[in-house]
Amino acid sequence: MRIELTPLSPEEHDVIVHDIAAFWQHHASLANRDETITSEQAENTLLEWQGKGHTLFSIWACGKQAGFLHMQRIGPIVMQLEDIFVQPALRGQGIGSALLSHVLARAAGLGFREASIGVEE
Repeated sequence: MRIELTPLSPEEHDVIVHDIAAFWQHHASLANRDETITSEQAENTLLEWQGKGHTLFSIWACGKQAGFLHMQRIGPIVMQLEDIFVQPALRGQGIGSALLSHVLARAAGLGFREASIGVEE
């Protein structure tokens, strides 16, 4: 599967805000919390993830915008893969798996020598 990571463009803003809201909504459901994530909350997250030390990419799979990837610098040579979100309709197609090797290569290209990845089911 062909996976691409691209820096977030202004044209993708609304899609990414929607995906961030869906991401947090999914987390709330995993914790059995009955809450609704607002667009304002998603916008605040986007602003944070565009700040210093953070890197946010759009995930593209087979020419379609498929989600986002958020990394955070946690040291001079260490990158932490914070969040991956693949849109629900595109899950189960190997996008996340293909993305991991792509991300590690990209991180090395950005000068990182170590990576930290946590996984939640």
